[in-house]
Amino acid sequence: MKQTTLTIGQDVRGKDIDVQIYKFIGSDITAPKTYMQASMHGAEIQGNLVIYNLIRFFKKHPPLGDIILIPHCNPIGANHKVGEYTQGRFDPICGENWNRQYFNPKYKDLETFAEKNRSLAPSELTKKFREYLIKLISTELEKPYQLSRGERMAYHLQRVAYGADQVLDIHTDSYAMRYVYTPTYALTSAKAFELPHVLQIDNEFGGPLDEAIFHPWWNLSDILKKLGYKDTINLVDVFTLELGSQELIKTQQAHEDTQCILKYLKAKKSIQTNTIIERNICESKVHHIDNMICFNAPIGGLYEFSLQPGEFIKAGDVFATCFQTHSQKITPMQAPCDGYLVSQQCSSAIPQGVRVAKFFKTNF
Repeated sequence: MKQTTLTIGQDVRGKDIDVQIYKFIGSDITAPKTYMQASMHGAEIQGNLVIYNLIRFFKKHPPLGDIILIPHCNPIGANHKVGEYTQGRFDPICGENWNRQYFNPKYKDLETFAEKNRSLAPSELTKKFREYLIKLISTELEKPYQLSRGERMAYHLQRVAYGADQVLDIHTDSYAMRYVYTPTYALTSAKAFELPHVLQIDNEFGGPLDEAIFHPWWNLSDILKKLGYKDTINLVDVFTLELGSQELIKTQQAHEDTQCILKYLKAKKSIQTNTIIERNICESKVHHIDNMICFNAPIGGLYEFSLQPGEFIKAGDVFATCFQTHSQKITPMQAPCDGYLVSQQCSSAIPQGVRVAKFFKTNF
């Protein structure tokens, strides 16, 4: 293992803000390279314990492919506390979501690259494209006064991630179940985690790391097809793992989450095939992003929840009750669809219009 630091910004003293990188050098140069980070949102801390477990595991069981692990990838957000609570989802200076500030290459640049390199074999074209992406983002990082601190941090992390064949960004939700976001083309690979639910997303870019990684690769593949490229290039496996609830760590859950990641790495031949992994086979239920329903508070009040994340509910069934002390009203909240309760607010005090819960809709 090699332990290094990556500077992602500076504080008001002019001192560097660093994150720790743990790199395990694989024994097989042909095995897939993996990049993993946790806690881009400061309150989403469970992934750091998972990475802790993985560091201990790889010290005893060296991987086949290179593994790069970055826990606490956003130390600014992690230390943004207000009272007892971590507020590290948004940059308090500008209000931007920390996980919406990654770099996305221009489509025209991808077209130019494809035109120039379409005669290359897939392996050579893939290598050159990875180098091209790193060059593009390095050029952006050379614009010192044009980048916000969130962009600067995100770009530094993204440049490291560009070197990997597999990228895992570990998050949690408010009070939530466990699931994984995956681009459509990596759906089969996503099932290897054996998480209860898989959320399939399209080729769109909204700023998070998973989309920032797969969007240019997916676009390049489409452009090459239009240019008549006969071969198929290997796209990067990219996933956002949602591992439960924020503000908490749970050692038993972290052990199970670690096993899920090892199952995936084993399936991708990034670790030894004889590695002993606990088997608790789970057949993942696949949902499309269009069938994630957000339920915003129709009225403000104090909400008492009657379900646990992951439970199935029928349309019209009550999943929460709202108490309004001012009007002395009690209002039941009914599920808008048949489906699974994905997450619910950590706090029971919810103003009108604020998200109460999310569902995976199944009656369509």
